[in-house]
Amino acid sequence: MDIEGAILTALSSGQPIADSHQWAASQKIDPQAVVGALKSLLTDAYVATEDLATSFFEFTAEAEDVVKEGSPEFRVYTAIQQSGQGMSMPDLQAAVGKDVAKIGMGNAMKMKWIKKDG
Repeated sequence: MDIEGAILTALSSGQPIADSHQWAASQKIDPQAVVGALKSLLTDAYVATEDLATSFFEFTAEAEDVVKEGSPEFRVYTAIQQSGQGMSMPDLQAAVGKDVAKIGMGNAMKMKWIKKDG
């Protein structure tokens, strides 16, 4: 796709591109590619730009998992609670996964949600 051409076509309608990130999203183009094209057009004096700084926050894959499944400590607590009588570490690892059990067990114990017998 000719991004520079798409930008010039959009601008030829007489409407400015107020926010390159939003425009890129509407055109299904990578925002960084649009910024690169705008810088190239700016160098050649085809366009004038103004900086607009915006911060974006996105979930990491781990955060998406926490949103979907709950935090590791919550998952450990829930698994132990649902067992009705406590669980061995191998059973807990089988129920929630080894990594979740390792992280969740420590945090749940720190918060005194669970305790270890023996």
